[in-house]
Amino acid sequence: MRLFSFKDLLVLFLGIIAITLQLFFLPFHVWDAGVARPWYMMHDLIPYKDFVWIRMPFDLFLLETWYKIFGANGFAYQLFIYALLVILSIAVFVCGRLVLKKFYFLPFLFFNIFLFPLFQNTEEGEILVGIFNILLFLTVFFYFKKRNIWYLFIAGLISGLSFITKQNSVLVAGALTVTLLLDFYLQRAKFILLINRLGVYFSGIIIPILGIILYFSFHKSLEDFFYYTLFFILGTYSKAQVNQGNGLLIVFSFLSLLIPFVFVVKKVGVRLQSGLFLILQIVALFPSLLPSFLSYRAFTAFPLISIVAGVLLTTLIRNKIGKVSKVAIVLAFVSFLFFNYTFIDSYISSIANGEIKYGQYITSYGKKELEIAELIRKNSSKDEKIISYGNEMIYVLSDRLPANKYVDPFPYLLHPYEETSKVFIDNPPKLVVYDESLPRDHIGLDKWPFIDFLHKNYDILQRFDSGFVLYKYKKL
Repeated sequence: MRLFSFKDLLVLFLGIIAITLQLFFLPFHVWDAGVARPWYMMHDLIPYKDFVWIRMPFDLFLLETWYKIFGANGFAYQLFIYALLVILSIAVFVCGRLVLKKFYFLPFLFFNIFLFPLFQNTEEGEILVGIFNILLFLTVFFYFKKRNIWYLFIAGLISGLSFITKQNSVLVAGALTVTLLLDFYLQRAKFILLINRLGVYFSGIIIPILGIILYFSFHKSLEDFFYYTLFFILGTYSKAQVNQGNGLLIVFSFLSLLIPFVFVVKKVGVRLQSGLFLILQIVALFPSLLPSFLSYRAFTAFPLISIVAGVLLTTLIRNKIGKVSKVAIVLAFVSFLFFNYTFIDSYISSIANGEIKYGQYITSYGKKELEIAELIRKNSSKDEKIISYGNEMIYVLSDRLPANKYVDPFPYLLHPYEETSKVFIDNPPKLVVYDESLPRDHIGLDKWPFIDFLHKNYDILQRFDSGFVLYKYKKL
């Protein structure tokens, strides 16, 4: 069977055109950190050691490389997201082609229909994890079909890449472990063979992790890396007050499709082991929402749910199930739409009430930040470092690096206050941009000792209507 016929390529082309039009002609949110953090790295700053970062770094390395080609700006970030979405859409298409054969286009169709209504403004880390996990499912699918141990090694490599992109995707390794346990029970295989297969899989996982460890060891920042990506996440961050989103609605919508899928998956010729892994894999990705439950973080499971939806639709079309099963599947899709009504309605309203035109960037920076950046350039040299607790893009716009690693004004990142204040007070940045509304949004920031030091030891260069203030250190 040819993987791609002319009809296949036409369907794929039309899907990519739909993604292109929506990404470039609807409002696009430029994520500040997705531009600023790789820009720091382009100027030889090391994550965790030179600027605080609590996620895994793989997406930052990719963005840094991308920006070296296209520049660090909103358009380059949009182009990067576009490239990832095209790769992901092709992966969904191929997965549907291999799993469903005749009705292969259904997962791809579902993916394209609901991609932007549910995830109009997702971030690169979630898209990357989505790519890795659909590739992981394909690899495991081939392993159970061909029983070639090298597929498990490749699955390990993919799992490792997913882990060094987002920590909580590590649970997917547990999903595959459980699936392999069931497989060896069904196969009545020897225990030593199970250990061998698991060893091959986990040896693949270790390779990307070792690469990251060696990188940060070489840059003498391994301790910082482990602190912020492991100990800080499990300790301080897990107890911090963070913004809460409505991502559970999307999780419930995914679960509504998973429930009937459990009962019909074998009717489309999918092996029990592959079907079980798909279910466990999706469930293992749900903790990606923690601790904020922001809806875009549910994207990691969306490509896999598209496969689930394709299987359910195929089952309905083939008409080889009873009336009860048909009703259950229809109710599942109704529930999916019900839980996602808020997101779909918002998407439709944005199109009906807004404009469809090229280059609609939603940014947190504008004329005010450009004016501040110009003042910073006039009052400092390029080798003098600053602190911007107003908007992170001011670093990029002014072409000035942060004075120390504490680039975010979040109280949970600045604890213990005495230690972090000492970093600022012992080596005061020449210029500080401070948003006076921050203590209202970040409770406890006004008790941070550096704020008092700022008011006593800095002169106001300019105050802006927005509440931003540009300070200059008096003793310089």
